[in-house]
Order: sequence, then C-alpha cells, then structure tokens
Amino acid sequence: MNSSKPSKIKVGTTADYEPFSYFQQNIHNGFDIELIQKLANNLDITVQFITTTWANLAKDLEEGLFDMAVGGISLTESRLQKFLVSSPIMFDGKAILANKKHYNKIKTLADVDVPEMTVIVNIGGTNELFVKENIRAAKVITTDDNMSIFNRLAAGEADVMFTDRLEAIYRQNLDPRLYTVDPTHLLTTPVGYGYIYRKDNIALRNTIEASLKEFMAQEDFKILFTRFFNFDYSTQFNPFKFD
Repeated sequence: MNSSKPSKIKVGTTADYEPFSYFQQNIHNGFDIELIQKLANNLDITVQFITTTWANLAKDLEEGLFDMAVGGISLTESRLQKFLVSSPIMFDGKAILANKKHYNKIKTLADVDVPEMTVIVNIGGTNELFVKENIRAAKVITTDDNMSIFNRLAAGEADVMFTDRLEAIYRQNLDPRLYTVDPTHLLTTPVGYGYIYRKDNIALRNTIEASLKEFMAQEDFKILFTRFFNFDYSTQFNPFKFD
C-alpha cells in the first residue's frame, strides 16, 4: 500500500459473529460491517468484503488476501505483536452464557468446571483459548459452526459456553432459553475490540483511523451501536470505557 489513499480496499471478516459481522440474505451485514462501510464512504473508498474464518483470519491477512480485518476482533497481545491495530472501538471480556435451566445455580467459573457440566466452544478464536486455559473437569464439546452453537446450547446439548459479554447479552435478548451469568463482572480483564492491518499498511491504517475517531465522536456512532446491539449502556456497564 503506498502513501496515497486507495480507491478500493479488501476487508476480511468471518461473517459468523452476530451482531458484529454476519450474512443477511447472502449480504455482509453487522455493526462492524456498516461502520467500516460508513468510514470508507466518507473517504470515497470502495469496500470489497472477503469472508474468512477465525482459524484462518491471521494467516489470510498476513498472506494478503485482504488489506484489513473487522468483525468483533479483540486486540489481544498476540495480534498486537503481529499486526497494526486501530484504536479500540469498545472494550469487553469473557462472560458465561448458560442454558436457562441453570438460572441462579451457576454463579462463578468454579460452578462450571465440574464433571457434571458440559461446555460447548467454537474453535479458532479467543473463546477456545479461554476454555483451554480454564476448564479442567467439565466435559468440552467443540464446533466450527459459530451460528448454530447458540441453538445447541439453548436446546440443552450443552450447559454453558464462554463468549464476549456483549454477544452473551445480545443472545439472551434473542432467545429466552439463554441467560448471561452476572454480566457486571467479567471473567477476564477487558480488552479493546477493533480493526487489524498488516504491518506494511501504515498509510491505510492511518487513513481509516482518522475517519474512525471522527465518527466515534458523533452521536450517529452511538445510534449505530444501539441499533445493532439493542443494548442501553447508559443504564448498565459502558462498553466504551475500560473498567
């Protein structure tokens, strides 16, 4: 990428992390999809979305299949070492999403990591890493289908899953068979969520970053967030603050 502004960029996304990034009638949709599209429109840049997977996202970006990646991407230490990153768009961490039959029974991580519990986890991302680091006694079943995992949890195939708190709350609002355990207390230290770029794409990162910061200061940014997440952060925790 040279120092001039590009006329077109390729943006990688998994399209399986609702409401950040997903398919709707075979078209890319979601909070991050609409956000990067707005930023690109403001810069007179055309966006081409490229679908990838969590397991292949880093490799595909490094190999140049796309110029940047979006879609609920946590800015972990390993990603900070490999890539250029945006400023955090929001902050979040892991929470427990459980089948409603366990309501008021599961209160902590220790209540999950027992032989009677079954944890379902989607492979290739930070949810799987969390399970590998923290679950020793519970049964673990894996899936590579990030969209069906919630129906499997709600149907009772598993008791809990671990995911980002915003997604857990979003999913419990969609399905009354699910609930988020103690959403005011995260299981992990909050991390930023944003965009990642190859390290040779400094010019693109800086161009998008300026537009991102400008848009995040506007009321339209909070309206966009509320529309996709159906979440009133003024009455609960604030995802735009590190706490």
